[in-house]
Amino acid sequence: MRFDLYRFLVLIIVAALGWAGYWFVGAQQIKKNTLSWFESRQAAGWIARYDTFNLRGFPNRFDSSFTKIELGEPAKGWSWSADFFHLFMLSYKPNHLIAVWSPEQQIATPEIKIKLRSSDIRASLVVKNPISLALERSSYKAQNVMLIGDNDTGLEADLVALAVQRQKVDNKSYRIAVSATGLRPLAATRVQIDPEALLPRQLEVLEADLTVAFDRPWDRSALETARPQPTDIELHLARARWGKLDLNLTGQLQIDAAGWPSGEIIVKASNWRKILDLARNSGKIPEQAIEFSRQALEFLARLKGQDSYLDLGFTLRDRKIFLGPLMIAHAPQLRLR
Repeated sequence: MRFDLYRFLVLIIVAALGWAGYWFVGAQQIKKNTLSWFESRQAAGWIARYDTFNLRGFPNRFDSSFTKIELGEPAKGWSWSADFFHLFMLSYKPNHLIAVWSPEQQIATPEIKIKLRSSDIRASLVVKNPISLALERSSYKAQNVMLIGDNDTGLEADLVALAVQRQKVDNKSYRIAVSATGLRPLAATRVQIDPEALLPRQLEVLEADLTVAFDRPWDRSALETARPQPTDIELHLARARWGKLDLNLTGQLQIDAAGWPSGEIIVKASNWRKILDLARNSGKIPEQAIEFSRQALEFLARLKGQDSYLDLGFTLRDRKIFLGPLMIAHAPQLRLR
């Protein structure tokens, strides 16, 4: 009996030492790969820096923590910075990652610069393996979110949720669901788009469900080299309801190699004139397109014996958007830079 107990204790000690060795070897490899990645990004012309990097979590996790982290690709106009960023990974399940961001981040795109604030912002990612980081599924939640642009314009929400699931059919398609609870414009934006305050303070519904196919999977190379480009978009449903304004969209688009979409979008809208007013006040759509759309929609509404409700199909082809035979606007180019 004593001999069996002794052998059992030896096995426990050996196993513990082996697991400790595994953790320390793994930690050293993660540190090496992290430093190498930042060096390679700098060599590629990126801004890639941080104040401190620490790796903790012994014995069951690898917890990577950065302070004052900044990443940017000046050639493409993208940048991101945060006071801290944490990436947690179970040592016995290295393909499942948990990311946690600091309450304030700075994001710049080729079109806009924004501040992102949140009381709690985190994501769960399951990847094919910890080397390629090919995305299998992810979920993202941010509470008490505020997006602030120029002149203090922007949006805020109680909760923003995003879920992505890779489809097994071709490994390059992803089902995406996004929703926002308590979404409302900031004061400066509210004055801009709804100066008479005719609408409620916040939207009752904002959600979208779509499947997007890309020319290649989303993995580590998507950040390091070039972004995967969309080839097909199936919009199962996008909904927005704000007071008496109700907008529903469905449709299917095919996107060519240059990013130009073709296909059809079905739009169902109530109080559509007010929706056009909001679009005009935003300053994002040319006045000519707004006025042309208003005239065309009023004509179609009279034909159908409707006034405030529309159920229409918009066709995209030849880099343009058509309502029946009428070209009403230029189509957007859908390219990720």
